[in-house]
Amino acid sequence: MLPPRVHHYAVRCIVAIPIAILLALLIANIGIICRKENQAILYARWLPKSAGTPEQVVGSHTWKASHSPSPQRETVDEHPVGQLMKGADQQWKQYDMERSKTFKATVETYRRKYGRHPPPGFKQWYKFARQRQVYHIDDFDQINDDLRPFWALKPNHIRKFAAHASDNLGHDLSTVSIRQGQVFQEVWGSWRTETFISLLAGFAQHLPDMDLAMNRMDQPRVIVPWDQLQSYLAEEFATRSLDPNVEDAFTANMDGLYRAGPKPSDVSWWDRWVLFPLLRLPPIPEPEPPEDWGWFAAQGQQFMNFAGNSCPPTSHGSNSSVSKAETERSYKSAVGGFISNFSSSSDLCTVGHEVHDKHGMLYASTSIDVIPLLVTSEKIYDPTNFDGTISSLAAGPPKL
Repeated sequence: MLPPRVHHYAVRCIVAIPIAILLALLIANIGIICRKENQAILYARWLPKSAGTPEQVVGSHTWKASHSPSPQRETVDEHPVGQLMKGADQQWKQYDMERSKTFKATVETYRRKYGRHPPPGFKQWYKFARQRQVYHIDDFDQINDDLRPFWALKPNHIRKFAAHASDNLGHDLSTVSIRQGQVFQEVWGSWRTETFISLLAGFAQHLPDMDLAMNRMDQPRVIVPWDQLQSYLAEEFATRSLDPNVEDAFTANMDGLYRAGPKPSDVSWWDRWVLFPLLRLPPIPEPEPPEDWGWFAAQGQQFMNFAGNSCPPTSHGSNSSVSKAETERSYKSAVGGFISNFSSSSDLCTVGHEVHDKHGMLYASTSIDVIPLLVTSEKIYDPTNFDGTISSLAAGPPKL
């Protein structure tokens, strides 16, 4: 064991040595920093500013304070893609500026754009959409264009078709019904109807009683001749109304809905076993034969051969004299050939004849069964603006 004085001296040495090392390092750093060439490296970024002079000489380097940046000059992008982007940006800003921010503004916009009151339950839908931060709160152009022609038909005519659409198995249609907020399938079900029913079940309690004709094929089924469609649109436009006495409610007890009833085979077993005629059930008349709606099969045929009748007379789809170059000008920019109108570029009335031999459904589909009348059929496939509710094949929004 060391004597106390020796022990105390050793402790002092142990503490002093690290301090001496730190002081030596500090002195060395100060010496390095004081060298001009090192200052040029360490203070190159802020030395002129801190020195207060526009120019500072450090060692062999001369540092100058930066001048204020020159104002930005707008560059003109003449590339066609740049012009398309600029146009799209302007359209979006205009749309965003006019977008409704309140329920009152949304209703006013709806009435101004479509000439009718919003449908029943619109307020509940608005709350639902706002809670889920839906941005496009008043954009109903597509669904309005799809439904416009049906305003020209009698409501019971639409209900009658939907109720009896599945009477004939060969037409490949299923009927989905809503009764008192419950969804169920009548006949000829498929995975499509099952999926559709699961979708409707989430909000069926907000819908009135109705029948929906479901297309079981992959292809659209309804093809309305162009002239007939225009007459429907003209009638719809003439019947627009903003009656102040309208009620925000669906019409109750509508006629023409599907109603399941007993069939002759359902009571035949009773008649065979009952011995007393008075106890036998009254005979049930045979159902009337299904109405002929005009369905016709076109398996193996090129779709545009008969679908072109629904195109505008001035379109490439119905008028072979309209050249391909003239058609492309309607949806391509003059410089570069870039797409400037996507809706028109994917419209069968615009490009149908150019792609008919490159698309399976257009070239020779094995299951085409179409109708030339305006009827309802929930869509299952939409290669263009071709809609399953009404396959008008119109170029862009329907026009009067």
